[in-house]
Amino acid sequence: MDIDTLITAADPASRVPLDDPGSAEATRLYQRITSAPDAGRHAARAGRRLTRPGRRILLPAIAGMAAAGLAAGLIIAAQPGATPSPSAGVSPSPSGRASSAPGVIDNAHLTAWRVLDNAATAALAQPDITPSPDQFLYVRLRITGSGPSDGISQYWLSISGARNGLEEVGSQGSSVQEGCVDGQQKVDTAVKGPGYQGPSSVSCTPVPAYLPDLPTSPAALFSYLKRTQGVGVGKPGLPANALINSLGKEVEALFTNDWLSPAQQAALYRLVAQTPGTTLVPHATDVAGRPAVGVQWIYQGLATVLNFDARTYAFLGMTGQDGDGTSSGMALLKTGIVNQVGQLP
Repeated sequence: MDIDTLITAADPASRVPLDDPGSAEATRLYQRITSAPDAGRHAARAGRRLTRPGRRILLPAIAGMAAAGLAAGLIIAAQPGATPSPSAGVSPSPSGRASSAPGVIDNAHLTAWRVLDNAATAALAQPDITPSPDQFLYVRLRITGSGPSDGISQYWLSISGARNGLEEVGSQGSSVQEGCVDGQQKVDTAVKGPGYQGPSSVSCTPVPAYLPDLPTSPAALFSYLKRTQGVGVGKPGLPANALINSLGKEVEALFTNDWLSPAQQAALYRLVAQTPGTTLVPHATDVAGRPAVGVQWIYQGLATVLNFDARTYAFLGMTGQDGDGTSSGMALLKTGIVNQVGQLP
């Protein structure tokens, strides 16, 4: 069942698309969808549809959001909380001030912009590793506030999109994510249930977990996200902070579904830093209980926070709080590149 069918089933009285997929109404609708017993992969990543050329995925639902060594035998992971090492090149701040010196993390006089600049500096300190097409991105998350997908989830996502991946989502068990080979994807007839008489394969486009063409400058990245995701595309009646809300969700989308190079990570942070509407949360806690420093925005009364390790500025995930005080979120516990499904970094 695709997401459009799920939306119709969840809200049969509404036959028109929601004007803004980042709205509070859309958020609550998608969160209801995640409780559907047959949602499968959709429940794992439900929240909103992220489309790119040849890519269609769904993300964890979070209140306030509608909705990162590689030879055989060697596995290198980008671990949250890793200590940064010296890096090259840090771009200037939006105000024209020189930012922190290359490789230097500035903890003094923290602001939301400074947190993001520090995160960019730390990202550039990571080794620049290119995964091979036959490998997998491993992601381990803790999710709260999303119904059946709550708890620990693990994904093994094919770098090329051609190999079969695996998702283990909360209490829902595991499901194989069929790869797309020569434009065809095998249909899991067991999921379809008894009596299924449909085709054994369907046309597909590969869904890679690595985007080497994702731009590495904030301006080019914004153009890419505007073209492929509609970020920054104005619609009549959108409330203030719609842009930062939409852009902030891309951080979660990219970090939980793609292997990002250090330069891509830095560009993403600096793009958020250049976008108005964020404030500092100096003492935050992610849904895994880890202390953090946060960058927050308020959208339609819903507060959303990007969490960073207060010492290393590694990205820890996102938390949100609905207007009624309901909290939910995603904690990024581990990412890495592995050679086989089931292997851990």
